[in-house]
Amino acid sequence: EQFLEAIPVEMLPARARKELGPASNTSLTIGQSLYWISLLRKEAARATNSSMPIWEPQQVEELAQSNWKQWRLDDFNPQRPIKRRELAMLLDALFDPFSTYAINHQGVIQL
Repeated sequence: EQFLEAIPVEMLPARARKELGPASNTSLTIGQSLYWISLLRKEAARATNSSMPIWEPQQVEELAQSNWKQWRLDDFNPQRPIKRRELAMLLDALFDPFSTYAINHQGVIQL
């Protein structure tokens, strides 16, 4: 449950953000995304007893920054709002869910 509470408001669906009020209508930043990915890795490793290395948020940010251009992404700035394509690339590269876990046709990780 602590993991779910740590999900940034900006990642919630529009309807949920609307219920929270106007203060929640900000954009998810690159930095917030990288922090969330580090939490996601930790939670996934814990839940599956995986040998996946656990990276601290700073390590995740350093990995992203050093590979940003190689991933053909522009303008690495942790304070900038993240684009969908960038978030998809980060999740694929830094979490790699499809190689690490068995995932069913509904997109649910099979533990």
